[in-house]
Amino acid sequence: PLAVDHWGEQSQQIPSSRQQDMVLLDPLTEDSLLSNLKKRFNKNEIYTYIGNVVVSINPYQSLPIYTPEMIAEYRKCNLYELRPHM
Repeated sequence: PLAVDHWGEQSQQIPSSRQQDMVLLDPLTEDSLLSNLKKRFNKNEIYTYIGNVVVSINPYQSLPIYTPEMIAEYRKCNLYELRPHM
């Protein structure tokens, strides 16, 4: 089925979850990929994995995601242990 998103664009409906790694999208289509990025962006989740590649969408605003605590947390973890981040 087709749906119209809040940008007025027509696309296929996909599950409402925001996938951290878009390799796991089912089905993986252009519409599902763009829809997932939009959902994550709307929740200030500007980083998304596609396998071992990180996609970043510029929010054009300052987000509280580079605190010393956040940096320390990511320094001691492997790639997929935490949410995508740079």
